Amino acid sequence: MTMIWWAKSLLISLLCLTACTPCWDKRENHEILQCLDRYPVEEIEIPKHKVYVSLTTSPKRISKIQWALKGLDLTHVDTVFLSLPDKYKNKEDYQIPADLLKFPKLKIIRRPHDLGPIMKLVPPTEEILALGDPEALLITIDDDIAYPKGMIGQLIKESARLQAVVSGRGKPSSYYGHHKYWLEPIALTPRVNLVEGHSGVGYLVKFLDPERMKKLSTVGQNNVCKMSDDLVISWILAEKKVPRFEVKNQFFPGVHPLQFGFGEDALHVGAGCSGPYCENDSRYQACAKALLEFVQQEKS
Repeated sequence: MTMIWWAKSLLISLLCLTACTPCWDKRENHEILQCLDRYPVEEIEIPKHKVYVSLTTSPKRISKIQWALKGLDLTHVDTVFLSLPDKYKNKEDYQIPADLLKFPKLKIIRRPHDLGPIMKLVPPTEEILALGDPEALLITIDDDIAYPKGMIGQLIKESARLQAVVSGRGKPSSYYGHHKYWLEPIALTPRVNLVEGHSGVGYLVKFLDPERMKKLSTVGQNNVCKMSDDLVISWILAEKKVPRFEVKNQFFPGVHPLQFGFGEDALHVGAGCSGPYCENDSRYQACAKALLEFVQQEKS
């Protein structure tokens, strides 16, 4: 991991802790959850369709992910999917803690091959589509982030109201400099081009295409798109002309990295991050360029 990436990660975390999150002065995991638990939760209408939550993780982090799960309001959630490959990076086994198996509403789903960070979205989407429920809502979270109690309710409410993909945080394509390769105009807030998975994202399953996600995540050299799951997902949503919005209000004021966030075992690192592609700017530009070239070849 490069020193540049470490410096940038530190800057991002400091900015996030002081500006983006409601509990910036908390460091210990239990303090973070206690603080986020104090934020208000809006009463919403009971959703017409089922709501699912999903995440993935690595063997080193699987014993820690309950910190990310404990703070979630699962009132309207049918199932929490933990999506895992049979072997991490197709090499390393998982040892699943006994107490994790007892977590409410948790269902572990396995796949033969490791797709990288996009595991949090592709297998759960396949499961839900197999149930014949394309109108369901699937909310993805990261394994090292704590969320305000109101987050799930807001994503349910806004995805239904807007008939769109909604995220606690998003960016225009100009933010990381990949707009020159992007296939739609630069979005203006609250619309976004890029939904950012760490902040929680709500997807109406009917908008998702797991086969396309699997195909495009293999595009580019040095795992450049495999590590850029947010960009690949957003690219496919743009192909389908699915609108994307940022949601931020008193019920969902921000998210907070847990104590083990930004570590060397982060999933984007485990996916093969090395050299300049550890930085989002250069990685996203390389991935977007590769995606554009790929789709142009498809059309030719």
